[in-house]
Amino acid sequence: MCFDSYAYYNGSTFRFAFGEEEEKGFLITLYNKYTREHYTELIPVKSHKYVTININDLLNDDPKKIIEFIKHHKEINNIDYIRVQFNNANENMNIVRNYFRNNSTVVLQELDKKSKQLEQIDQSILEQNAQYSYILDTEIDDYTKFCMYVNQNEGKDFITVEELTALLEGCI
Repeated sequence: MCFDSYAYYNGSTFRFAFGEEEEKGFLITLYNKYTREHYTELIPVKSHKYVTININDLLNDDPKKIIEFIKHHKEINNIDYIRVQFNNANENMNIVRNYFRNNSTVVLQELDKKSKQLEQIDQSILEQNAQYSYILDTEIDDYTKFCMYVNQNEGKDFITVEELTALLEGCI
C-alpha cells in the first residue's frame, strides 16, 4: 500500500487543567491518496490525571469523613489533581477547605457561589442594556433614537429632534 503521512496538530498532548480529562497523546494518521484508505491511531502519553467529582451527598457528613473520602478517592484512582465540586457550603466545608488550603492538588469549587456571581453579572448586564432598549424599538424613528442616545450620554437635554433636523438640513 502506498500511504502518504501527514502531521496534524491535534491539540495539547499533555493535560494542563481541569476539563482536559480525556486521554491525551499523539494522533497518527496515514492516508492513501489513490484509494482514499486511511488509518488513524491515538498514541497515548502518560500525563497528569485531572478528575472532577461532586460531593453534594456528603456535605452534611462529618468533615473527617469528607476529607478521608477525597484523599481515598484521589489515592485509589491515581489522581494527580482533583477538583471537588459542591453546592451550598456549610461549616463542614469550611473545615474541609481549611484542611486542603495548602494542597495545590485539591481544588474545592463551590458551584452555587459561581452561579450566584453569574446571576449578579447577568442582572448587571440586563440593567445596563435596559437603558438602551429604545434603540431596538421600531415605534421610534431614527432621529429620535439618535437624540435620546446623545442626551442620555451627555446627561442633559443636549439636542432636540428639531435642532438635529435643522442642523442636517443646513448641511445639504
